[in-house]
Amino acid sequence: MIAMLHATWWKRPELRAADWLPSVVEREPEWLLSRRELFLRRFGDRIDSTIRHLLERVEAVQTRAHERLAGAAMTLLHADLHLDNVVFDGGPEHPVLLDWARVAQGPAALDLAELVFAIAPIAALEQILDIYLRQLHRRGITDFDEKSLRHQLGGALLRKVLSATCGVARWQPASEREREMIELGLQRVMLAIETWRREDPELLRL
Repeated sequence: MIAMLHATWWKRPELRAADWLPSVVEREPEWLLSRRELFLRRFGDRIDSTIRHLLERVEAVQTRAHERLAGAAMTLLHADLHLDNVVFDGGPEHPVLLDWARVAQGPAALDLAELVFAIAPIAALEQILDIYLRQLHRRGITDFDEKSLRHQLGGALLRKVLSATCGVARWQPASEREREMIELGLQRVMLAIETWRREDPELLRL
């Protein structure tokens, strides 16, 4: 379904012409640094040495993410992909995406990173990437190969690290479930980094 969404809007000129449709943005260095310090004070005891290393180089992390995503084809992004925003009303073969409040234009890898690193079991990563690419190609997107996908997905993963850490620094959970969401997000991003570094060690050489 995500491949169908992305393929439909792949490089469409209507995206650039839609003044109301935001592009994904990079955070200012001051924002990253202030949120990093707050995050470390609140959650520093819950992260491993790799995530701490990345946070110590938070500006370089954002720069590396930007480098990996530079030149990526623009498409329509849901930009808030998580299971609370998916309904399987017609069964598992017909998911429906809800809550388009954060819809944006940007690299497809940003949506895909949420699917493979935050929603699906990490063991399904290769299967998901294979299905995603085949569906894109079936819909005529032939200028996006596996090498490009993995290169850009590394950049999207670094953005995911920033959102799972600096992005939750000021979040005050109102329920036990929300507290668990923060914990689960950190666990998932740590697992994703350890999994991805085995095939793309250059990504983390900052």
